Amino acid sequence: MECNLCHSVPVVVGPNDFVARIEISRGPEPKSHLHANWIAMHRDVFDDTCANCHTTEDAGGTSDVSFCSNSACHGTKWEYAGLDAPDLRRILAKQIPQVAPTPTPIPAGSALTYNDTIGPLLRDRCGTCHGENGIQGLNLTTYEGLLRGGASGPAIVPGDPDNSLLVQRQQEEQPHFGQLTSEELELVIQWIEAGAPED
Repeated sequence: MECNLCHSVPVVVGPNDFVARIEISRGPEPKSHLHANWIAMHRDVFDDTCANCHTTEDAGGTSDVSFCSNSACHGTKWEYAGLDAPDLRRILAKQIPQVAPTPTPIPAGSALTYNDTIGPLLRDRCGTCHGENGIQGLNLTTYEGLLRGGASGPAIVPGDPDNSLLVQRQQEEQPHFGQLTSEELELVIQWIEAGAPED
């Protein structure tokens, strides 16, 4: 992501320095950040989970009260097009694709297990934030981590999807950053009902 388009990188080099050394801290990066048009669309494609990494008050605004309210970026007048960020936002809103994720196929004739179906699904959808040393201490990329859970308790209760936090979070009205499709959630529920087998 070319953050330097809007955000300054505070690195100073001397007149005889050929190379600037910039320290980069790598952390979890959502797949949305890898979209080719992310710079243009980042103010329009966000939800509450963005607050896990960024301050989000007045997101897309120009008040400079948070990381996501940057007047230098969002308040810039596009001189030749005659557009500022809010005008451009309205135009780009028509271009944001509404594509449903591809459901994870179930191998024909096989039982649902963590290793074959549920594990790969959770690693793909949830692993960015809930991997090793994950948010809230929750690691959904291993079977043991799923059973152990995080700060709120075990993520699943084998045999009891209604009391499994993973199912409860996915069924909340506000979509989660790593939202499962209804078909994927149904797979998880069936797997938990079957006792959440590992193999």
